[in-house]
Amino acid sequence: MRVVDDYVKAVSGLTKFIFRADVLVFLIPALAISLFFSVLFLLLNLAGSIFSIVTFIPFIGEILNEAFTWIVTISGNIVYYFYAFVILTLLSPVNNLLSAKCDSLLTGSNYKLSLFEFLSDLWRALKINVALLFFYGLTSIFISLFLSVTKLDFLDNSLYFLASSFYFGFSFFDYNFERFRMKISETFGRGIRNWQYVLLGGIIFNGLYLIPYLGLIISSFITTILTTQVFLLRNKFQ
Repeated sequence: MRVVDDYVKAVSGLTKFIFRADVLVFLIPALAISLFFSVLFLLLNLAGSIFSIVTFIPFIGEILNEAFTWIVTISGNIVYYFYAFVILTLLSPVNNLLSAKCDSLLTGSNYKLSLFEFLSDLWRALKINVALLFFYGLTSIFISLFLSVTKLDFLDNSLYFLASSFYFGFSFFDYNFERFRMKISETFGRGIRNWQYVLLGGIIFNGLYLIPYLGLIISSFITTILTTQVFLLRNKFQ
């Protein structure tokens, strides 16, 4: 299958990039953000441990502790998935630069970036991700309705994982669409026509992202490099 073959080639080509100082520098923003979120996770867990002392309060101690534990758990989940949005939006100009750098190393092309283009990339990423979040929300509702009707609840994690993978994969390939100044309508057209590549790229990101702690740092970095290579191997997603 060509999709898998192209990704295998991209994985084998990672060594061309990950040992270069001028490429590794793009890990710094992700590292800084991941450290912030890691500290936040630790503080939430610490707060939960400290608050467990209230269990010694007669009658209401257990109730208060369970309520606080629930709040901490929900907050942790929100923060965890919000980081993915940070990757796809706030880090988009950095990932755009990384994608352009990989393209230059592979093809010899030279891409210049001005402050205006930097802000334009950020604005485009925001529009793309808001649109994708909207469609992901609709997809989640459809999945929920499908599962409630068919009673196939054992598929819920798999279906939501695939839906989010397509959403993430599309965002990473958009760094390439943006570099070639494709219109948003053209971006969606090419992404949907090549949905297998988009989906597999998102699955790789999701898999890397779920690695405890390390995944927060390397997931966007590696996925950007892989999808850039695949984009070029696929002849720019004609």
